Parts: sequence; C-alpha cells; structure tokens
Amino acid sequence: MERGFGALGLLTLEILVPTFRRPIFLRRLLSSLKSQRHRSFKVFVSDNGCSRASAWPVVCEFLDDLDIRYVTQLNELPVRAHFNYLLQFSGERFVTFISDDDILFSNYVCEFYRMLEEQPGNIMFGQRTLGVCSELNSVVSPPVRRFREGP
Repeated sequence: MERGFGALGLLTLEILVPTFRRPIFLRRLLSSLKSQRHRSFKVFVSDNGCSRASAWPVVCEFLDDLDIRYVTQLNELPVRAHFNYLLQFSGERFVTFISDDDILFSNYVCEFYRMLEEQPGNIMFGQRTLGVCSELNSVVSPPVRRFREGP
C-alpha cells in the first residue's frame, strides 16, 4: 500500500457509487476497491429506489476493509438525478463516479495520485475501468477536481 503525496499534502479521493438492485455487480466493484494498492480513498454507496436496502448486506462485507458509507434512496431517481443526489454527500476535493458494474484495475487510485502530483493544476484525471457488461472494453471514469466557493 502506498501513502504520501509529496508536496500535495494529505488528499483523499472520494469514490461515489450509485447502485440499483445489483448486489452481485456491487460485490465485484467493492472487491476491486479492496484490492487497491493506494488506500487513501473513501467510498459512498447509494442504493437508488430500493426500500429493501439490497446493497446493504454487500456493503457490510467490506466495512472492515474500506472506508465506506451507505445511504438508501427510497424514491427511484433518474440516473443524472441520482448522481446529483449522491454528490451532495461528498465532502472531498476530488470525486469520481464509478458504476456498480465496473471493476477497477488495482492501480486506479495510485494512478490518480501520480497524475495529480505530476499535473496539480489539472481539473480532470483520465482513468480506465473494466466494464463488466461491455465485453471487457475500457471505459473512462475520470476523477475530477471539485470546485467550491470560498477558501
């Protein structure tokens, strides 16, 4: 596991995971997050439109291994509205949305911090994930710098 971010100080990437009644896919994603070599990240899972909390048993499997939070959205939201709903819980400078059906390479977080160190002024950092449903084609899911008012 890597730690230390050079001149950047301590930063944390927040990984926002919208999910919709797909616990098998979510388990694969969370397993890929557990295998990350760099552990400076938080995970926030939002179960969209599910009063049964279908993702909660899966999230519980990873509570000891990941810095993970969970919320249930009872009324099903359209995809973009669900992303915005999830974004309101983010408190970090850098966020990324990862679909529950993605699998991350084990260096996903390492690459983000490496690129941030090399180009600290960048707004978006290109990353790749494996899309389970897309016959292993790479899809871009880049972390982005979050702009806020004030200091």
